[in-house]
Amino acid sequence: MKRLNILTGLVLLLSSVVSNATVITSSADFSNYNHVGTSTTGSSASNSDSNYVNAGVAGFDASLGTLNSVSVSFTSTWDHTATAYARDNYYERSCGWYSCNYWNDTGINTTAREYLGISLIDPASAGTSLSSWLYGADCGRYDSYGRFVSCSDSDASNGVFNQTLSVSHIALADFVKSAGDTVDFSFQNYQSISLSCDNNDNGDYCSASSYGTWRGTVNVAYDYTAHATVPEPGSLALLGLGLLGLVAVRKRKIK
Repeated sequence: MKRLNILTGLVLLLSSVVSNATVITSSADFSNYNHVGTSTTGSSASNSDSNYVNAGVAGFDASLGTLNSVSVSFTSTWDHTATAYARDNYYERSCGWYSCNYWNDTGINTTAREYLGISLIDPASAGTSLSSWLYGADCGRYDSYGRFVSCSDSDASNGVFNQTLSVSHIALADFVKSAGDTVDFSFQNYQSISLSCDNNDNGDYCSASSYGTWRGTVNVAYDYTAHATVPEPGSLALLGLGLLGLVAVRKRKIK
């Protein structure tokens, strides 16, 4: 029975000083909307713009233990819409002795692009990106009765953008942050639009736009080994009693 007490004390002491490997994950949400438009009474026009949104994720707290590895991933959804509009503002006709001919017409063709890019900016590292192209926002209309004409169209797309970022080349120490400091990301939403407008007469007007929203969550997972815990006083006392019991048993055997 006394030997059992000794072994129990040893097991409790050893289990209290074993280091444990674990993973904690820090996350941040992001949302980035951007819109560009252009118009012309000529034959063509274009426009583009980027919108940037930053998000910070809590860095690793060195007081937890020794950092072994870091992994970065994100999950997101996106949408992209292009619109087009054309209008004939000029009264087109030619008249002879007995009748007039009319050829009021208008038309537009567009190309819209949405580019989404994520970059790790602290600590600095490359990122990844996705592009969406829309070509379907096109329309045309003709009228032979002397009426002004217009037309409009739109095209849309959406999807899921989930990826991991390679950070194996970054020193683990760069992910260790003091209280309030963060691992920082930049999210770019770039939109561009270009159009060609029917301008075979005076006064045709065309306009187009490209817009979309990108939203999601970025996750940073820290794999670390927790610091060895100091044995509690109770465990030390139990071990001491066990050792005393072992000494007593040996003394009795000697007698």
